[in-house]
Formats: sequence, C-alpha cells, structure tokens
Amino acid sequence: MEPHSRESKFAIVIGAIGLIVTLLLTSIHLSTLWTIISIITIFSGAVFVYFLPRISNVIGVRSPFYRKTTASKTEMMSTTQEPAVVVYDRDDLPSWSELFKQTKREIIMQGITVESLNHVRTSIETAAKHGKKVRILLCHPETPFMRDIETVVVSTTTKNRIQSCVNMIYQTRSTLGSSDAQNLEIRWHRQIPTMSLVIMDESMQIEPYPYKTPQDERETFKIDRKGQMELFDVYREAFENLWNDANPAQPGTEANRNER
Repeated sequence: MEPHSRESKFAIVIGAIGLIVTLLLTSIHLSTLWTIISIITIFSGAVFVYFLPRISNVIGVRSPFYRKTTASKTEMMSTTQEPAVVVYDRDDLPSWSELFKQTKREIIMQGITVESLNHVRTSIETAAKHGKKVRILLCHPETPFMRDIETVVVSTTTKNRIQSCVNMIYQTRSTLGSSDAQNLEIRWHRQIPTMSLVIMDESMQIEPYPYKTPQDERETFKIDRKGQMELFDVYREAFENLWNDANPAQPGTEANRNER
C-alpha cells in the first residue's frame, strides 16, 4: 500500500486525534479505566480505517477510497503493493505514433477495423524496420455477425473500413524487405468481438464494448504486467487463442469472397 494513500492519511489523523484526546482526559484526571477505554476505541478506529480497503475487497463492497482524479482518469486504489488499474478516457491516451515509439519488442493491436492505423503508416513501417514485431487482428468483413457487431459498437460501413486497413498494411509490407516484412502480420477472424486491445511489451490497453455505446463514449483500462500479472496474462492468452484461430487477412475485395 502506498505510504501516502488516503487510508494511511485517515489513520494518521485518527491517531493524532486519539493522542490529543488522551492528553485531555489525563489532564482532567478522569479515571484510568476510562482513559484506557478511550485509547483502545480510537486505536481500533484507526486500524479499521487503515485496513478498510482490504475488508471492502473481501466482502465485495466498493471502498470509499475509490477515487476519480482529474483529467478524466480513474484509479482504483490497490490493496497491495501492486499498481492500480487505471481507466482512461480516449482523449487521455497516448497517440498511436507514441505507442510505436515506446514499444521495444512487440506491439499487438486487436479490434474491429483498427482503422486508426491508416494515419500512422510511417510508424508501422519504422517499427518493422527496427525489428519490432507488429501483429494486427481484426474482424473478417464477411463475418455472419457483422450486423450485430455494428449494433453493439454503433458502427457503419464497417466492411469497407476493415478492408481499407488491410490494404494499407499490405501496401506497407510491400515497401519492406523480406526479413522486415516478417515483422508485420495481419489476420482476421469470424468470431464476435468483445473488446479492442493494444499490447506493448509488458503493458496493455483494453477497451470493452458496452452494448450500443459509441467509440467516443467508451473508456480504456490500462494494465501493467509487472503489477497485475494474472489479469494481464488472462487477456494476453485470450488474444493468442483468437490469433491462432484466425486466418491471414487478404487485400482487395475479390480475395475476401474467396477466402473462407
């Protein structure tokens, strides 16, 4: 637990109040028994406040130390030494170009269209040339669930947007040498998507798809493997399973109808 977390501050305040009350009780010559009872009561209150987040987690009730900070950034206070899981509005997230620069080994992108990549083609190309693995996973434009998917995420012309991203990736691959081109892969699947996902080495951003919630109203969870290993590995394994079940995406339109 962080030494300056809210529960620690409250416990310190209560302890200070307890000390003051004890001194007052002593100065007015109350009985020793009442002084001891007062000390025990205040000390118990301080301990309770300090451990309240842990108690809240056990019984499944949100702790009052759950807080939302400025810049639309929400932190759920951790009950151990692990860093908090952080929630961001889209405007608070780093740009795609920044993500590609920050990545040292591998960057993974999973979504429905991943069309934002159309604006960072140079960053994709540079990453692949520097030996960074880039894997992109999106929906197949001919998935039987397309109409339902568009309803869930409030999307239109989704097929065309998927194909546009695929064509851009293949155009980028064509500018790379044979060894660098192996660093850039794109696949598509026919399953029902539940989230978009970005993994940068040991960190990830997850954007769930609440029903009929447009993209600009959805929030993103950031998870670092160093502090949330089990949670990180759950989502990483889910991606790998879907990736293994997916097929290489194909450029153009005629290839899409032939690929089954």
